[in-house]
Amino acid sequence: MRLSRPVLGLALLLGGGCAADAETLSVPVSVAASVASFTDDDGVAVEIERARFTLADLRLDGPASAARAPRGWSLLSVAHAHPGHGAVGEVVGELSGTWTVELVDGGAETALGEALCRAGEVVDGRLSLAPSPALELAGRATVDGVDRDFAFVLAPELELAGLALVATLDPADPPAGLRLTVDLAQVLSFADWRTPDDDGDGMLGTGDGELANTLAFGVASTPAYRLQLLD
Repeated sequence: MRLSRPVLGLALLLGGGCAADAETLSVPVSVAASVASFTDDDGVAVEIERARFTLADLRLDGPASAARAPRGWSLLSVAHAHPGHGAVGEVVGELSGTWTVELVDGGAETALGEALCRAGEVVDGRLSLAPSPALELAGRATVDGVDRDFAFVLAPELELAGLALVATLDPADPPAGLRLTVDLAQVLSFADWRTPDDDGDGMLGTGDGELANTLAFGVASTPAYRLQLLD
């Protein structure tokens, strides 16, 4: 797995106001390699040769209620935001940047950087899928004994919110890291591998049948993305 773009930014300092007194810690963030082959519920065997995703701006949220920090709020601006004064659901961890990762390239885990976090409870996470470079999935599906090559190119621009992560961040006992795993079987679970080759190019792509829509649904499927704190 290769990291093709460097981290663009990481908040390193908190300043001013109530946040200056908050305990903070840095948590290394990585992306795990994904399973490159699986068999779905219909007996279709899928081999993934390429899975390139562009990710951006990981954030962790504190306990949520009716109030939530405004979209775009950052630890960089915490001196002005004054979170914690009766407000809940604020951002309590952040790693800013854009990263393009090859999820099935070599099977290695890839470090993205270190998230700056505030001590306390975490109830979920969120990150974005960036449209450039486009998301690419390529490989081969064996359908009823017949091999069908596929090459899907999508340009999603969306925030994946509500990624489950219930934990307490304690500077006295910091986690070894935070790992993101992408379940490619879940991403591709909505694809109909028996879709006709409508455009006649000899492989399945987003120009065939309803694959553009069903794949976009799979890419946006929150259960495909897992955050895990490491001991």
